[in-house]
Amino acid sequence: MIASPPPTQYPSGILSIQIHQITGLELETLNKSKVSEKETESDEQEEGDDLPSSYCTIILNHQKVFKTRTKPKNSKPFFNAGCERFIRDFNNTEVHISVRDARLHEKDPLLGIIYLPLSKMFKSRSQVNANFPISGGVGYGRARISMVFRSLKLEAPRNMLGWDYGTLEINPNVKGIDVSQELQKLRMKIRTSLARGKLHSGAQDGDVNQHDGHIVWKTKKNGSIRLPVRKRYCSPLVVEFRKDAALSDHTPAFAILWLKDIPDNEEQTVRLTVWKGDLSRAENNTLDEYGEKAGEIEITLTLWSGLSGCHEGLAKKDPNIADVMEVLDTCNDNEEMDWDNGDDSNSNTSDSSSDSDSDSDSGGSKLIPKVLKRGTNNSMDSDGKRGPIDQLKEYQENKKHMHRKNRGMMQWKGPRTLAWMKHVAHKGENKVEGLFHHSERSGAGIETEV
Repeated sequence: MIASPPPTQYPSGILSIQIHQITGLELETLNKSKVSEKETESDEQEEGDDLPSSYCTIILNHQKVFKTRTKPKNSKPFFNAGCERFIRDFNNTEVHISVRDARLHEKDPLLGIIYLPLSKMFKSRSQVNANFPISGGVGYGRARISMVFRSLKLEAPRNMLGWDYGTLEINPNVKGIDVSQELQKLRMKIRTSLARGKLHSGAQDGDVNQHDGHIVWKTKKNGSIRLPVRKRYCSPLVVEFRKDAALSDHTPAFAILWLKDIPDNEEQTVRLTVWKGDLSRAENNTLDEYGEKAGEIEITLTLWSGLSGCHEGLAKKDPNIADVMEVLDTCNDNEEMDWDNGDDSNSNTSDSSSDSDSDSDSGGSKLIPKVLKRGTNNSMDSDGKRGPIDQLKEYQENKKHMHRKNRGMMQWKGPRTLAWMKHVAHKGENKVEGLFHHSERSGAGIETEV
């Protein structure tokens, strides 16, 4: 069973990931004058003050699930640690392994990442044991990682094989069908647990669909609404009809769509029943009826798998999400490190390896559309000349990428320490806010060795 690929009819199963050892782990030297001196000193050096204190995290489908211990100042750290997780579909599952440096008074810079799409890892066998290069950060080296996948005899429907994190893209036009007259002139609010979008009624402007005469709700700029989603299998999409009032607005009617009922990465049009009833009960319980029917609405939407730029607000409050976003930014910035699509002629477990660490826009992950990708675009003049203003603009466009590599302003210790102090202060503010507002634990679901 180990030497054969997983059965296609049973994509769900248990995935085991083990991080064994990293060899040749060093920091990238920015000062070229000291490169020759350090090469002679660190050829056989395994421990030293200039070596990184590394630890690894395992990110499964853009969710951090495991963190190893920190190995202080070692170029060949042994971890021999890992975790087991149930995955819904190995064909669309992605694993990112990030290696970070636990420096004093710094914000744990990223040494490098490893990108492992399971559909390609388990293309010819169900067990992999290989060395993978670490790149994209301030260091380099090679990590030995083993993975085993064992299928379960489970045939789940397509809508149950998605990710927990996603981005919901909603068409700017929402059509009302047999909606009562009192609701046709009300504005509409569409929300998830993290964000919301607004639409205005076409009845006020005389905007009626010419083909079937139905009322249409539209966004102001006629652009799509993109809402971040977390824990989609226990979260609903709530559509509220909002009525203005003197003291506070209220919701005379609503519609509910549970995100567990729609598959990932597929555009579809759904018809939802408009109810008059208890909204609080409706968004916390999956029922057949939620009160009195008041018509129907038709929405066209797509649920894209994974984190995107819409989750930046969540990343400011959750440091684990911020770490994952940094890893994804590194993947998008390093397009040249895309997964090798060549034929894997050598299938031995000890020799099979990969030369990629990212899911670039061109041919990496197909799970996030180009419009939702996170990254920066370089803008240069056609004549190739760059003055001081152009250089400043270019630095502003690429500063995130440069700062992750400890270049630009971050090549000096002072700015990095100031960034760390700002991070600590922001973390303290979130703790103070948490005393008055109930929120989920940021580290929930993350397994550690301790």
